[in-house]
Amino acid sequence: MSEGEVWLEGSYGITAAATHPGESLGRHVDGLPVNRGYGAILVIVDRLSKSAHFISLRHPFTGNKLKGSSSYHPQTDGQTKVVSKTLEYYLRCYCHEEQTMWKEFIFGAEYWAYFTNIKIGNPPKSFELNVDTGSALTWVQCDGPCLSCTLPPDRLYTPPEGSVVPCGDPICALLQGDEPNCEEPTDRCDYVIRYGDRSSTHGYLVKDQFPLQLVDGSVIESPLVFGCGYNQTGVFKGAGILGLNRGRVGFLSQMHLQGVIQPVVGHCLSTGKRGGFLFLGDDLVPPSGISWTPITNTLSETYSSGPVNLLFDKSTTQVTDLQFNFDSGSTFSFLNKTTYKTTLSQMKGRVCLGIADGSIIGLENTNVIGAVSMQDKLVIYDNVNHRIGWTSWNCSVRPTD
Repeated sequence: MSEGEVWLEGSYGITAAATHPGESLGRHVDGLPVNRGYGAILVIVDRLSKSAHFISLRHPFTGNKLKGSSSYHPQTDGQTKVVSKTLEYYLRCYCHEEQTMWKEFIFGAEYWAYFTNIKIGNPPKSFELNVDTGSALTWVQCDGPCLSCTLPPDRLYTPPEGSVVPCGDPICALLQGDEPNCEEPTDRCDYVIRYGDRSSTHGYLVKDQFPLQLVDGSVIESPLVFGCGYNQTGVFKGAGILGLNRGRVGFLSQMHLQGVIQPVVGHCLSTGKRGGFLFLGDDLVPPSGISWTPITNTLSETYSSGPVNLLFDKSTTQVTDLQFNFDSGSTFSFLNKTTYKTTLSQMKGRVCLGIADGSIIGLENTNVIGAVSMQDKLVIYDNVNHRIGWTSWNCSVRPTD
């Protein structure tokens, strides 16, 4: 790929255009090291769902010229440009030793995340949720009825009778904030959540039982409020999102108010295909060996810390006073554009950092530590003592209580 400071050589080209909503935009990444006759990737973004798909291509192939971006014309390649750049970062990290191996890795590029199985309801049904410390609301794809879901009907969550949360419930006001969309207190509490990768979920709040296994092996049932997501756009794998940030609609806050746990969460994300663990509460927090940094913006729902200074080879640089958000729901780590360019200027040779330029997804001045930078580390978010901690860890072994 030829745009920016990229080691995997290739070039961008346009292969398809969309002229009506619901059609797909295509953009090919050409000139890659040949792998079993394949030397290019077709990047397809559906205009309606915003979902992306990657297809290996052999030469020769043909395509149509795409018109330039315009606020008056739908024929724009802006979305595919962002997706192509993200694909670039992904491949950089996973095949930097063997460049011809790119074809073996694009299968996971459409969505790369960490999941945990959560049981909901009575009788309980298991759902695979994305572990996301950057989101407040937990939501599950549901038959509400479903307008746009990625799961088959038998794997969707079905809200039981009487489970819908009304607008008059205080937790609805916490979720909707300054933009309430309720006409009557008895209306259901609707929401729309948009994420940094331009995906979104529409749904309404429900309450149901969550069987939770405690450290001693016993199981308790906790009634928790979460989202019934009936209309998703973008790329979502799994059944939904397990929101674990500091927001008052999150599971940590709800379980803490019920006296079930302290508002502490920890995870270990393994680099292996499977493995790792997630815990809620403070029972498994190691008493020593953790490096701690304070949560600096206690008024925000995010896990933010700083100021941070960038060191290179143990020496100071001109990059200082950065604030970082810890977000396990983000695949990559992101630096603001200026900091990203300064960091690259310090590097020589081929290096995979798993760090991207935040401006490609509109993050502006935000800096994010994502899942790729948390691998093989125990990361703890301690909302009791307002701090974030981490240490290197074997993610196949959980801490002992």
